Amino acid sequence: PAPDNRAAQILSLLCRNPSFEPRIRAAYERYRAMPEDPINRPLGNPTWIPQRHWVLFFLGRALGNVRDPRSVDTLLASLAPELHEARHGRPDPSEPNIHFLQLEYTPCWRATAAWALGRIGERRAADCLLEVVRDLNNATDVRHAAAESLGELADPALRKTLLEIARDYPEFTTRRALLRACGPLDAPALTARHE
Repeated sequence: PAPDNRAAQILSLLCRNPSFEPRIRAAYERYRAMPEDPINRPLGNPTWIPQRHWVLFFLGRALGNVRDPRSVDTLLASLAPELHEARHGRPDPSEPNIHFLQLEYTPCWRATAAWALGRIGERRAADCLLEVVRDLNNATDVRHAAAESLGELADPALRKTLLEIARDYPEFTTRRALLRACGPLDAPALTARHE
């Protein structure tokens, strides 16, 4: 990995000091503004590493670890509906490219943005996280991270909505995360009923 990729990774592991949040957020926004990496890269190219995606992944993780509410708007912008992964088409699950998280149809950085919002715990993120979970055009990892983050918010007012979404949710793991988000007392019985 290039130096910026490695620096972002180490920063995500070590930094917990909110005084660094403005600089981390500025770097995150700088990388967000960069053009997307091409989605049709040949496999096995040893000279190409997806800079933008991995730096955003690690910087998003750093923002989540710092847990500063000043990051919320930037992270919410990363989950805008028009950025859903299906906008580039849906990859064939039998193709090896489906496993490459750096590609635009499976970028891990948006899942980290959803995860970071849960770590920060700002309740105003709830509406966005709910929309991410509902929109099946978002990658599975992004929806699952949003469901987990809704649980981190621990807002009892969300319980009814979470139950309604979970009732017919098409993916087992995300449905379980939604049910866990309803509360620790309810989740085991609800999960057993839906398995």
